[in-house]
Amino acid sequence: MTFKECVETITCDLRSRKQSLSLGTLLKDPIARFHVYLRLTEYLSGSNFAPLYYLCKWRFLSLSCRLGFSIPEGTLGKGVYLPHYGTIVVNSRAFVGDYSVLNVGVVIGRHPTSKNKVPTLGQGVYLGPGVKVFGDLVIDEQSVVGANSVVTSNIPARELWVGSPAKLLRSIGEQEYQNFVSNPKAWNASYSESEYADP
Repeated sequence: MTFKECVETITCDLRSRKQSLSLGTLLKDPIARFHVYLRLTEYLSGSNFAPLYYLCKWRFLSLSCRLGFSIPEGTLGKGVYLPHYGTIVVNSRAFVGDYSVLNVGVVIGRHPTSKNKVPTLGQGVYLGPGVKVFGDLVIDEQSVVGANSVVTSNIPARELWVGSPAKLLRSIGEQEYQNFVSNPKAWNASYSESEYADP
């Protein structure tokens, strides 16, 4: 990662929060600071600026503990939106695609039998509060997983999945996806226990 790419990634991260890179933003918003320290740590990793790297790493880890985030370097694409601080866990070998949304209580973890079997999320994936994703699987782009669901299998693009274990509720179009992402509570209105119940 070049310094220019680092700045561009930080800008995308903050834009997902409807913010710009400024001193005021960094002073007021600890999640904005988290994004900045994450990207600076990624940029400085393996560089010749070891003292600066360790300083950023220390600030990054301190802020992570304060916010409840366990999100290692190299696991988030650009523009990933973290709406709230609170427990969010991402395995160090997993990857979350650009412009995805991780709500509070999300866990993206390995399969119990292998540390290499980890999830990969495509671009624009929305994980509701409390979603758990485990194992060697892919959640394809612009898919939505409802709150407190447990995902243990692949999810194709543009689908809404809910439940434990998560099951397909229906495919979603562009307009519904955009409405959902702009209104995280929308899935509550579209989800029906009778509609989801097994036949």
